Amino acid sequence: MNKCFWGAVLVTLVCTALAGADTMISIDSHFVDPSVDFYDVDVLLSPIGGGPPDVYKDAVFNLFTGDGNPPAPLVTEVVKGAIYLGKDASIFPNGVTLPARQVSYSINLNIPGDTVEADGSLATFTLDLTPLAPGDSFALDPTVWGGTMLFLSGGGVVPVQYLPGSITITPEPGTLVLSTMGLLFGLAWMGRRRKSKA
Repeated sequence: MNKCFWGAVLVTLVCTALAGADTMISIDSHFVDPSVDFYDVDVLLSPIGGGPPDVYKDAVFNLFTGDGNPPAPLVTEVVKGAIYLGKDASIFPNGVTLPARQVSYSINLNIPGDTVEADGSLATFTLDLTPLAPGDSFALDPTVWGGTMLFLSGGGVVPVQYLPGSITITPEPGTLVLSTMGLLFGLAWMGRRRKSKA
């Protein structure tokens, strides 16, 4: 991974922690079989510190896939997350065309005064993994373009922390079997060698 990327992530986490963030915006780390071509990933919201979840009106969801080294997974679709079930909400792109590595989407509640709790899936994005090979690993970063933001009804934003995720294409089963056999053979050979010296 790019050292500059992880340095920027660390600075972002420290700054938001010092600012007293109330909500965590996170993406899990995923390990995917190489036979999978398209994969869905959730952007998750959760309260920090065990308190009740923040309540917000609108959101801007930003994402960057990869760490600057092509090929990288491309976002092919973005849909509203589960926290919007039963809500009259619209989702639309902010000047991006899919597929893309960098995306920005807005999710707005259409009924005046309506809000949603920041606890659950904000959005789900689909990644095209076809350009990737076993062993490839890429960051999934929600901090680009000012970061993913949650807007309050009366103006202002919810204080947030970010926890970027990643996606890794696992080695094929045959590679794992060969690696395991080689390790076992090496251990057996070392064991026999030690016995013969004694």
